[in-house]
Formats: sequence, structure tokens, C-alpha cells
Amino acid sequence: MNALHHILTATLLAGTATAMPTINYQNEETAVPVAANQLLIRPTSNMRTAQIRQILSDYGFETPRNVGNHGWLLVSADAATSEQIDAILTELRDDFRIDGAAANAIMAADGGALVETDSFDPHRDLQWNIDLIDVEAAQEIAGFGSSDVVVAILDSGVAWRNAADGSAVRHPDFAHTRFVAPIDFVDGDHAPDDELYHGTHVAGIIAAGGRNGEGVLGVAPSTAIMPIRVLDHEGIGTLASLVAGIEHAVDFGADVINLSLSFTPGYRPGAILADAISDAWEAGVVIVASTGNYGLRAVPYPAAYNEVIAVGAVGPEGAVTNYSNFGSGIDIVAPGGRREAPESGVLSACIIDGDPTQVGYGWASGTSQAAPHVAATAALLIAQGVGDPLTLRNMLEGTAADFGREGWDILFGAGLVDPFAALTIDVPVYELSELGGWNSRPEVTLNELALAVLEELILDLLGKELRAHGGLLGHIDTNGGLIGFMNGNGGLIGIMNGNGAVIEFMTNNGGLLGHMNNNGGLLGLLTSNGGLLGLLTNNGGLLGLLTNNGGLLGHMNNNGGLLGLINNNGGLLGLLNSNGGLLGMIAQNGGLVGFMNNNGGLLGLLNNNGGLLGTMQSNGSGLRPLQ
Repeated sequence: MNALHHILTATLLAGTATAMPTINYQNEETAVPVAANQLLIRPTSNMRTAQIRQILSDYGFETPRNVGNHGWLLVSADAATSEQIDAILTELRDDFRIDGAAANAIMAADGGALVETDSFDPHRDLQWNIDLIDVEAAQEIAGFGSSDVVVAILDSGVAWRNAADGSAVRHPDFAHTRFVAPIDFVDGDHAPDDELYHGTHVAGIIAAGGRNGEGVLGVAPSTAIMPIRVLDHEGIGTLASLVAGIEHAVDFGADVINLSLSFTPGYRPGAILADAISDAWEAGVVIVASTGNYGLRAVPYPAAYNEVIAVGAVGPEGAVTNYSNFGSGIDIVAPGGRREAPESGVLSACIIDGDPTQVGYGWASGTSQAAPHVAATAALLIAQGVGDPLTLRNMLEGTAADFGREGWDILFGAGLVDPFAALTIDVPVYELSELGGWNSRPEVTLNELALAVLEELILDLLGKELRAHGGLLGHIDTNGGLIGFMNGNGGLIGIMNGNGAVIEFMTNNGGLLGHMNNNGGLLGLLTSNGGLLGLLTNNGGLLGLLTNNGGLLGHMNNNGGLLGLINNNGGLLGLLNSNGGLLGMIAQNGGLVGFMNNNGGLLGLLNNNGGLLGTMQSNGSGLRPLQ
């Protein structure tokens, strides 16, 4: 998927009507879609009912509803614009009676669109994903798992029941599946029927019946499923629903939680979601989440949490897909499918045309499809007696097939999940902070996000999708990489740790550009005589603070200067004030990179329609029917 497609998708989604009215709210550094006229607040502990009622009255809040186990309330508020939300949140955060306040952010499914059919013929031979990770070899050891192991699927619902009024039917591949503690946080009932396709597709990857003469084979067919509906018929849900769903799963005994969904990259949910994730981890629940489908070096929440296994996607050949988000927070990859042809997607159970009474099979591709492969493998391990999430996580990551650079890397994480190896190979157990995907700051900053999108843009302009050794742009961990954050010797540009690095922060002799600590450094903050560039005090210096006319780079006062603070048209780089500038603070339409204030800007703080990031839907080519 190219950058233009990303932009068009984000633009279209920004104007798409959803089941709930939404606002684009500027949260810290990132614009995020939130539910209009809703806020989450947490009164300080030990506050009496009368005091809470007084708070609600003071702010004009109505219809409070408990969310989770940490004292949060979802309230109705007169906040129909971003400015109104910001004003109320600012006031709440200054109120000594309030311990926390947040907007009710929007999340979305990370799956591609579905292609569906009403065919019920067995289709095991079309499941390349089962072959790629050798599921049947694992099943020879662990069988189909156990109905005592429960996987909670927080999604758009599941085709799990034959409704008495005929409004929903159970998918035949779940004929013998045990369903536990179903609940719907969208409609507020106990009938989480799928009205999209997404949740049923995820459930089929995990638990579609084995050797039953129906359709497809799940990774762990005997596993019990807890259907928790947190996404509506368009694949959209809220922070409040997600938190409530996680805590319901923990309270009712889920062993694994699958989250094939994500928030906008760069958005930080704060304490309300962090507490729920931490509680689940402490309760011994394995949490698995998809990394999202923007193809960016930016792993969003909830996958970004260290307690969560962040799963990227590979295609039939085992290569990371061009849509799969990657980066410092990725832990492992699994089959997610490519989008070039139906058969390169993942085939699973589904409902048809959003109708809970029509079921069939279809292909879909996305990190949403990758995550349940890992969740189901975790279920097989738990059925074999693995007792805690840390040990299980070590078994998954320690036995993953290493398809990328040796050891953990930002594209594959620990590698491709390998159920058979996880069941048969002993691995040492490391602490969570010692695993490869540990991120001391599990969040994406605006600068990192801008860099990620810029990288994707340049790759598209070059007509290439570079995702392996020697790639032109991005986080490169091997020798010889050209641009990006590099850890090996000889890297050309970026933050480098090896000898001979050319540009940026360098700690060794001979570095060419950047902050240098040794004599002879060429550019940067030089501390020795004879430095060629930097803070120069003599006439004739080539670069730096130049005081004579004709200097090539730096602060220039004459026309024709190439780089620096340029005041005339035609300047190439720097702070440009005229049309046509390429990079920098650009104030006119058409600027490529920087803080832009006009429509069409690609990166930066985008205030107008057309921004690249925003409400995320189920990206991809759609659910494709099995003919």
C-alpha cells in the first residue's frame, strides 16, 4: 500500500459516518478521534456518593456509568468540539477532587475487508497460513487444545449462537465450541453477535473445528471462546469499551485476551488503559494485540504496552507485509496475508454482508489476522500446563523462527511464531525487561511518527518497499545501511554507535559530522583547533556561523545562498518563506515536510482534512469471497 493510498484512506475515513458522533481531538502531540459529548473521569479515592454527585452537578455531567475496576466513570458532557473537550479536561485536571480525566478515544479493527461466500465445503487445502507455521505438527503433540482454556476475543462479536428469534445463527465451524461469559459493550447486553465479519474471522483462526467436515481448521479448535463485543458494525469502538472488555475477561477467567484492534499511532491512552493491562498481566492473563496496518515504524496502543505481545504480519512467503506496522515495540510475527490476490489472504469463518443470519468463509488480510495465530498458540501451551504469561512469552519468542536479522529486529521481532517448536524446545526464561521487544518508553512521539511517514513516502516515491537488510530508509540494524538509526559499523547517516560513522551523534575518532569529542572532527561542536566546520570564528569558514559574504551554508544574508536561513525565492532547504521550498517550516500549499498549516500537508501537526493519521478502520482490500 503506497503513501497516497494511506492519505486517501485517512481522508475518506475522516469523513465517514460511524455509529457514534466523533471529534478529532488534539491529544498531547497527536490528533485522535474521540466520542463526542463523552468523557472519562476518576474521582479521588474514598470519595462519598454525595461528593461524587456534587462533582457531576458542578460540571453538568449526566448518565454516569462505571468503567472497569479503578473508579473510572463514563459521563455525558456538553463537549461537541475539540476546544470544548480540551477546556473541560483542563479544568478537571486542576480540580483536587479529580484523580484523572480523559476523552473517550476511538479505536478500530486492524483487519482488511472481507471477501465472503456461503460455501461450506472443506477448504483446508487453501489455508497456507496453517502450513506456514506447521500447525498440524503442533496438533500432533498438543491435540486441539482444551475447552478449559479460554480465549477472550475483544472484537466486533462472534457468530456464536442460534438466536431464539432467528436474528443470529452460530457458524457451523463453531458447532462444538464452548462459549463463555459473552457480553456486548456496544449495545449493552449479553448477545455479542457479529455485525461486521471481523470477530468471527478472528475466532475462526483460533477455534474453527478440526476434522469436522466443515470449512477450515483452527490453530486450537477445542479452545473455549469468550466473545466480548467492543467494536460496532463498522469496526469502531471506544477506550471505555476496551477497558470494560479487558476487565470482564479477567473477572470471568480468560486465560488469553486477543486484541485485533488499535488506536491511532501516537495516541497515548493514559492510566485508564495502562491499569487494565497491568491488572490482566498480574492476574496471569496472556495479552496479544495486532500492531496495526499503516506500514509505519510506529507500534500503536494497546500493542505498544510491554505486557502485551505485539504481533506483526507476514505473507505466504514469510516476508513482512508492506502494511504491517513495525518498530521498537514489536515482539513476534504471524500469518496475516498479502492483499494482491484473494488466496494470499487468510481464509477463515465469517458472516456475510454484515448479516448475523448469514455465515460462510472468506479471505481477509491484516495484523488482525496475525494476532489470533499467536493467541491460539498460547492456548495450546496453556493446555499443556504452561502456568504463567512470562514463561509462555519466553517460549513463544525463544522458539520463533528467525526470518530477519539474527536475534530480535524491528521488522520480525523475535521471528515467526512456531507452535511446534514452542511445544517441544526448552528455552531459558528471561524477565520481561530482558526480552527483545521491551521498550522503556512504549509510545510513539510525533517526531518518530513524522519520520515513519516520511520514510514511507520516500520509499513510495522510489517505487520500492524496502523491508530487509540494506534498506534505503528506516531503522536499519545491519552493516552498510544508508539512512536511519543504525547500530553497525559503516553506517552512513543516523544515530550510530560504530567506528567510522559519517553523520550525527558519534563517539569515535574520525567521525565526519555531528557532536564529536575528538580532534579532527569535521562538523559539529568541535573542541580542537583546526575544525573545518561548526562554530567558526575566522573568516573563510565554509559552514557554521559565517560572517562574510559568499559563505555556502549557515546564516546567510545574500541572495543565492544554498542552505540555511534563506529569505529569497528558490532557496532549497531551511526556513523558507516563499513558495516552492522543499523542506522546513513551510507555510504554503504543496510543501512536502514540516509543520504545515494548509490542506495537503503530509507530515507535522495537521489541522485540516487530508491528514495522514486519524480514525483508523479495517485497512485493506476487503473481505474476499471464497468462490
